[in-house]
Amino acid sequence: MLLKGQKMTNLDFDAIIIALIVIVCGGGMAFVVIKSFIDAHKQRIEYEKESEQPYFEPQLFEYKATVVEKYCQVENFGIKMPEHRNAFYITFQTYDGRILKYGVLEDDYLQIEENQSGTLAVINNQFYGFCPDE
Repeated sequence: MLLKGQKMTNLDFDAIIIALIVIVCGGGMAFVVIKSFIDAHKQRIEYEKESEQPYFEPQLFEYKATVVEKYCQVENFGIKMPEHRNAFYITFQTYDGRILKYGVLEDDYLQIEENQSGTLAVINNQFYGFCPDE
């Protein structure tokens, strides 16, 4: 019961809704409706907890690198209804000697040329972009 000047919380509102459901629906059907309502309430509480946690962006790494090799791999699937999938790969060599190979989108594959030098951007050990030197 709310006292004068006291604000209604989500829990008070939920209790009122459940009471109305029991009155309107009766016994057997009310259980199903109340169960689904409680599950939805739990999911809402979990969502609110998750949304309060701060989001940390993954770190961006940039390397001075040269494009060593580009290649495309075509895979065929199926017999009656064959499906073709293209996968595009670029291999970079950083100035400190490391060899890095990444799967890239077709647009990136077509824009980047072999023996091109520039800055390679990587996030979570995945290709993010390549900016060639001018």
